Amino acid sequence: TLWGLPPDFTQAQVMRQIDLASAMGVEMFCCDQSWYADSDAAGVGNWEVDMDRFPEGLEPVADYVREKGMEMGLYFESCPHDGTKILREHPEFFFKVDAHGNRHHVFNFGMPDACDYFTELISSFVELLDLRFIRADFGGYPVAKEWPLTWDMIDPDDKIQFAYVQGKYRVWETLLERHPKLMWELNAGGGNSLDLGSMRRHHCCWGSDMMEMDPARMMQLGAASFMPGNFM
Repeated sequence: TLWGLPPDFTQAQVMRQIDLASAMGVEMFCCDQSWYADSDAAGVGNWEVDMDRFPEGLEPVADYVREKGMEMGLYFESCPHDGTKILREHPEFFFKVDAHGNRHHVFNFGMPDACDYFTELISSFVELLDLRFIRADFGGYPVAKEWPLTWDMIDPDDKIQFAYVQGKYRVWETLLERHPKLMWELNAGGGNSLDLGSMRRHHCCWGSDMMEMDPARMMQLGAASFMPGNFM
C-alpha cells in the first residue's frame, strides 16, 4: 500500500488493493505505514489500529488477504512523533537530547526494557493477524540526516553504541526465533543502514526510498556482486 494510496487509506480502499494484487499473482500483501491511529508519519508511536478507518481492526483485512491466497504483512517503525502513545507512556525509552524536533525521537535499543516492549508489541500483532511479513523500519542509527542528532551528542565515550546495536539484534533474533514463518525486510531510514550484521538478520531488504529506475538498477547491480540476487 506504500505510495499507491493516500495516508488516510480506508479498509474499503485496502480491500480493493487486495483484489488487484491477487489478480496479479502477488504472494505477500503488506499494509505499509499509516495503518495506525492518526495515520501517516505523525501517527508513528501510537501503534494501534485506527478504528475510524478500520472499524473491526485489521483482522478482516488479514482474513481477506489469506482468502485471496496471499500472506499478510505489516509495517513497523521505531521513531515516533510528539504526542503519540509511546512517548506519553514511556519517555524513558528514547534518547534525551535538546536537538530533537517534533519527529523521529530515536528509540534506545540499548535499554533491555525498551527492547522487550518493542518485541512484545510486534509479536502481539504477528499472533493476532498471523503475519508472515514485517517491513522493519527500525534498523537505522541516530546519525542519518533526517535526525538532528549524532552519536557524539548522546555517546561521547563510545559506550552506548555497542549496547544499542546488541539490543537491536536481540529484538530481531527473538522475533525470528519466536515466529519462524515470519519474513523480515530490512528497511532502515530508506536504506541508510545496510550493514552486514543487519543483513544477516533479515531475509531481504528495501534498498532505498529512491524508487526511480536508474538508482534502483545501480543498487541492485552493486548489491548482487556480493549477496544473493533475491535479497534486494
